[in-house]
Amino acid sequence: MPAVLRLRRVAACALVLLLAPLAARGQVTVSFIWHQPDMQSFYLADFFDMAQESVDTSQHPDLFTIQLVNTLGANQDVSVRIVLRVASLGNDEIAWLQTRTFTLDPAGLVVNNRDLATEGQPYTIDGDLSDYDSDAAESLEDQILQSGLLPSDTYTFEIEVLDEYNQPIAGATTSYALIVSNPNRVDLIAPGAEFGSTLPVVATATPQFFWSTDASASGLTQHYTIRVVKVEDGSSAEEVMQGYANWEGAVENKTTEIYPSAVNAIALEPGATYAWQVARHVTTSSGTVDLESEIFWFKLEDQSAGIIGASVDEQVDEMVDQIQDIQGVGSEMEGFEPTGTVLIDGQPVDINALKSLLEEILNGAVQVSSIIIR
Repeated sequence: MPAVLRLRRVAACALVLLLAPLAARGQVTVSFIWHQPDMQSFYLADFFDMAQESVDTSQHPDLFTIQLVNTLGANQDVSVRIVLRVASLGNDEIAWLQTRTFTLDPAGLVVNNRDLATEGQPYTIDGDLSDYDSDAAESLEDQILQSGLLPSDTYTFEIEVLDEYNQPIAGATTSYALIVSNPNRVDLIAPGAEFGSTLPVVATATPQFFWSTDASASGLTQHYTIRVVKVEDGSSAEEVMQGYANWEGAVENKTTEIYPSAVNAIALEPGATYAWQVARHVTTSSGTVDLESEIFWFKLEDQSAGIIGASVDEQVDEMVDQIQDIQGVGSEMEGFEPTGTVLIDGQPVDINALKSLLEEILNGAVQVSSIIIR
C-alpha cells in the first residue's frame, strides 16, 4: 500500500475517533419561557442572593420555565447552567446557577425556577457550581444590597445544556433579554393643587386629569388607577382618600383621563371639593408594587354662589407653566407672560386650539424636542 494512502487512512480513522465522542455527547434543544413580560423591576434575590450566597428559590415567584427536548431518543446525562449577564458591563456574567448532572430521558423535561430548588430532585441546583462574580458586579453590588433591586439596565438570562463532561452541547443554548426600568414615581399635574394648599376652582364638571411618571421600557404596559373622592370629613389627605370614591378608573398606557359623564361615576356637584390620586401598578419579580402619587384637591365652580372656575386663558397659562417646569425652564421664565400671535405649523390659531395642543403635550401624545428662549 502506498505510503500516501496509508497516511490518509490513518488520518481518517483518527478523525472518526475524535468526532465520535462529540457526536455522542448529546443532542438536546432548549426553550426558555419568561412568565412576566411586563416586569419592570427585578429583585436579584429572586434569582440569586448575593448577601447570603443562597440558591434556594423554592419560595420565589414563578418567573420562567425551561423546556428540554431530547432529540437523541436515548438517555443522556446532562446539566443545565443559567447565567445572568448585564449589558452595561459588556455582558459580563454577574451570577450563575447550575444543576446537578441528571439523566434526561427520551420524554424530555419541563421545569420552572422553583422546581430547580426542590430538594431531592435529580435536577436540583448544585450550590457548589453556583456563584457570582464579585469583581464584575462590584459597581452594582452596593445598589443591589441597599435596595435589593437590579439597577436599570438590560439583563440577559442565558441558558445552556452541558453534557456529562461539563461541556456545552452544540445548539443547546438560548437566551432572554430583560429590560429593567425601575419606575419609582407618579407626579400629578392638573387639575388642582396639593391637598391643603390654596384650593383651585375648576370650571367643568368633566375635568381632564393629567399626571407624569418615569419612562418605561418600550413595549411594556403601564397600568394606573385614578381615584376621585368628595372631601367631607377627614383630618388628612390620606383619610379623605379612604372615603367612598365618586369615581375609580383603570388607565393603561396613557397619563391622562377625562372624568366620565357615564353611570360608572357620580356626577361632580357644583361648589363641592374633591381630592384625587393616581397609583401606578408596577410589575416586579416579587409581585406588583403600587406607586402612589401625592394627593391634589380642587373645588367645582358654582356660578350661582359666585364660585367661578378658571377661564380658558387661565387654564392655558397654567398648562404653559406646567410644561416649562417639566422641561426644566420654569425658573428662567418666571415673571414672563406669553404675548403675540400663536402659530402651530406656521398657521395662527385661537386659544382653544392652543389648549388642545398643550393637553396633548401634557398627556404625552406630543413630545417637546426643544425650547428656545430669546
